[in-house]
Amino acid sequence: MTDRVKTNNKGVLNNIATINEAMSTKIDGEPHTPEKISFKYLKYSIDDINNQVERRKGARYTVSPFQLLINDGNYYLLAFDDEKGEMRTYRVDRMKDVRYTNIPREGEEVFKEIDLKSYTQRVFSMYGGEEKRITLKFITPLLDAVVDRFGTKDIHYSKSDERHFTITAKVEISNQFFGWLLGFGKKVQIVSPPEVREEFAVYLDKMREMY
Repeated sequence: MTDRVKTNNKGVLNNIATINEAMSTKIDGEPHTPEKISFKYLKYSIDDINNQVERRKGARYTVSPFQLLINDGNYYLLAFDDEKGEMRTYRVDRMKDVRYTNIPREGEEVFKEIDLKSYTQRVFSMYGGEEKRITLKFITPLLDAVVDRFGTKDIHYSKSDERHFTITAKVEISNQFFGWLLGFGKKVQIVSPPEVREEFAVYLDKMREMY
């Protein structure tokens, strides 16, 4: 748990109850084998940032749940993705129609190898720098990742073209923030202000000097 939860959304709480029961080793005092869950997963659309639509055209996700995490008032599920063969993090408030499967979960060995403290620090890193209002340009498929990081309150999203969107938000400028941007490579660009673009360029030069 990286922060206290703030939600009282009934749908989220129902999802949490189902997930917890699926992960349980006992239900009503009787032994229970932790099982996979299935659900529909929602995503944002730049055409209507306030409403979410179903990913994969409504096809269901099936994962093996292992840990509920809380960050900045939001619940996340750490689960093993059978198809990818790795752990993934899912926003619980984006999970729709969560169901039991009665199929024993997989990924126990992968989960045991995870250091949860370092994992949560990496996934939910805080920036800790001077706050500035900046504009960033992303490719459209990154919209969900951007909303996860910045939210929608007091944030301006706009469609740039058929392949890109921009976001204007207050951000704490730091090396941690630049490192987060680097994870997206050429899929993101700092549009403004000029001084932050220059600061990022200096950061990149320092990184090059190491190699």
